[in-house]
Amino acid sequence: MLESAQQPSAPPDGRPPPADAQLIVQVAAGSRDAMHELVDRHGQRLYALAYALLGNQADNEDVVQETFIGAFESSGRFEDLAAVKTWLTWILVKQIARRHRRERRRRLVPLAVDGSPVDPSDGMCRDGCPYRCAGHARYA
Repeated sequence: MLESAQQPSAPPDGRPPPADAQLIVQVAAGSRDAMHELVDRHGQRLYALAYALLGNQADNEDVVQETFIGAFESSGRFEDLAAVKTWLTWILVKQIARRHRRERRRRLVPLAVDGSPVDPSDGMCRDGCPYRCAGHARYA
C-alpha cells in the first residue's frame, strides 16, 4: 500500500503524471487537485518520518498536516533548487523543531525573582524547586 500511495497517478487522458515541481506551481495557482496529489505522493513518507522522530500518532498527524499547510502557503516561493520531496522533508523537520521548542517552553516553571518563598499549594516547595524531591518533601 505504501508504494501505491506514492506512485503518481496518471491523468485520465493517458498523459504522464505531472512532476512534483509542476504540482507546486499548480498549488500556487490554487489547484486543489494538485494539493491532493502531493499529499497522496508524499503523505505516508512524511508520516513515517514524523513517527520515527516523534513516536506519537496524534502529534504525527498534526505535524504532517502543518507541513502540508506550510508548503501550500509558501508554494509561490518554491524555487525548484531541490526536489519537492527534500523541500517537504525540510518543512517537516522545521515543524517538529518548532513543536519541541513550544513543549520545552511549556515545561519551564517560573520561579520567584525576588527570592521569596513560593506557595506550596502551587505544586512547588518553598525553595522554588519544581520537583517533589525528598529534601523538600516536608513542604508537600
